[in-house]
Amino acid sequence: MRAHGLRGRHRRRYRVTTDSSHRLPVDELRAFMAVLSDNDVGLFVTTGRFTKDAHDEARLQERRKITLIDRERLVELWIQYMDRLSEESRQLLPLKPIYFLAPS
Repeated sequence: MRAHGLRGRHRRRYRVTTDSSHRLPVDELRAFMAVLSDNDVGLFVTTGRFTKDAHDEARLQERRKITLIDRERLVELWIQYMDRLSEESRQLLPLKPIYFLAPS
């Protein structure tokens, strides 16, 4: 797991972490949240999935905003914002649209 600290425009501290576990246990999320201060924003990205307990833990936070992004959401966001990325950034996850005819 890699954690990165970022500073936002509004004096709020943001922390981003990534993990590639298949099923991310709640303990991993709790370890990440332990480095967050009150009113911090946390972004946890995994190429795996989150357990139900991890989703519940993130949702129940009162003083911190935790956003969980699993592989499906990561691909959705990539597709949604791909046209805004530089060519160099797009090459990190090259996707090509595939078109097919649907039966009528």
